[in-house]
This record gives sequence, C-alpha cells and structure tokens, in this order.
Amino acid sequence: MKKLSVDEFNKYLSKNKKGTYDAISPTAWTVAYCRTFSDIPYSKEIYDELEKNRIKSNAPDLPDEYKFLDMAPLFEARHKLINKLVLEQGYSQILDIAAGLTLRGLEMTRNEDIEYVEVDLPEIIKQKRSIVRAILKKEKITSRKNLHLEIGNALSIKDLKKAAKLFDKDKPIIIITEGLLRYLDFPEKTIVANNVKALLKTFGGVWITPDIIYKRNLSPAFVANNERVSKLTGINIEANKFSSIDAAQTFFKDLGFKIQFYGFLEVLSDLVSPARLKMSQKDVKEIIGPRIIFVMKL
Repeated sequence: MKKLSVDEFNKYLSKNKKGTYDAISPTAWTVAYCRTFSDIPYSKEIYDELEKNRIKSNAPDLPDEYKFLDMAPLFEARHKLINKLVLEQGYSQILDIAAGLTLRGLEMTRNEDIEYVEVDLPEIIKQKRSIVRAILKKEKITSRKNLHLEIGNALSIKDLKKAAKLFDKDKPIIIITEGLLRYLDFPEKTIVANNVKALLKTFGGVWITPDIIYKRNLSPAFVANNERVSKLTGINIEANKFSSIDAAQTFFKDLGFKIQFYGFLEVLSDLVSPARLKMSQKDVKEIIGPRIIFVMKL
C-alpha cells in the first residue's frame, strides 16, 4: 500500500475497524516506533514484528506527522523510571494492566524468579502472543513460563482477579498501569483505582503509574502530541487530565492510597534517544521535566 497523507490515513482508520490498527492502535504504534531510538531491550524486535504484520495485512505506514519523535525521550524515561522503581520494591510478582506493547514483560522475565502477568483486551493479546512467539523463536526458546499474556479489561475486577490467580497469595505484587488512565474519564479512573485497591488488599504491594497527567503550561511537543492522540482516538484527553498534581494526590488519597512520587528527570542521564535524535538537553528537560510517577500503597 502506498504511503498515505494524514487525511487519507484518517479515512483509512475510519473505514477499517477490523484491520491491523484495530488490534494495535496507532498511538501504541507511535510509542513502539519511538522506543526504537532507545536502548530498551526488545524495542527493535517488537517494532520489526509489528512492521511484518502491518505489511502482511496491507495496512499503511503511519504518516511522518504521527511518528512524533520529539516524544521519544519521554517514552524512554517513562519505561526506565518504572523499571527502576519496580526493582527498588524487590517484589517478584508483577501485574501489568492494559499492557499493550510493553517490553517490560519480555525484559524482566529473563529473570526466572519474576512472575509477570500482562492483561489486555482480546485482539491486543492475540497480537502480543504472536509477537512474543516470534521473538522467542529467534532466541530459540519455545516459551517463557513466567510470562503470562491474559485477556482482561482494566474496568472488570472479575477479569483482574482471574489474571491474579497466577500469583502466590502469600507474596506481594506490583501493579503497573502505563499509559492507561489518560484515556479514561474520572468515573472510569475511579473504577480502575478501586480494582487495584481490591487486589492490593488481597496481596499487599504497590501500584506504580506514570499516568498523572495534569493541566499546566505545555511544551509545543506536548500540545501537538495531545492533539494527535485526541484525533486518533476520538477521546478528549484534555477533559481526562487532573487539574493539578495536588488534585491528583487528593483523588487517590480519597480512595485510600498513600502516595510517593518521583520525577522523570531522575533517569535523565540514562537516556540515549536524545543523542540519537540530536535533541538538546533543554528540549528534553522541557518535555520530561514536569512528568511524575506515583507509587501507591494502601
């Protein structure tokens, strides 16, 4: 298929509800592409498999306007800071809700002591299983017995409890939601938070999420990214933001969580994508500087 303009691509999306982009959204595709400029394990492998599937299904490439490489340092920082916080907790059971194309499951289950469960919607899990099989085959591994890809909806406590049955109830868990909450309105955020709370009451442990998106003066890259995401998804990202960090803390505290937060700048020196993309430190700090991660306990 020829390379499409932005308008042609948008028309393609609206007409092809059951195509490649129904299983893996263009926003997830963008993140996967941006991560190839990092040194995160499996970044290139996952994107290569996505490209194979896209070409096989005769789906168009993302227009350059949607590849949005200015955000690559943010996606790299988000991944690396979550990893740092996960390792600091020292827990061996991880539940990744709405996991999508995360690399973390493949990356962390190289340690056989880690039990990692990814949960997402049926079509996404189907694609992810295919991708993981292909990657492991190249490594001459038939499976990772400690990596589980389970069908489930973040809004369904029944689905999440079913996925959590793979864990040892006598050990605490880490729950991760990365990139989910920005797509949910506040009643939906509340449902997810209460679902997480129910799981933590059973197991103990922590909830780690970088999805603390709040209203503030945004860099041009952020403004353009939010507009792009809203256009692609049809979701009003602006309406789903917290009004401030204080408002976000109040929201979760009122639901029973104790909060610690960490800034993306903690991993600034670990980022490789800025140099590869010839981005200045000033621009990178402008993009990642305001972003934080909440680590929450009951």
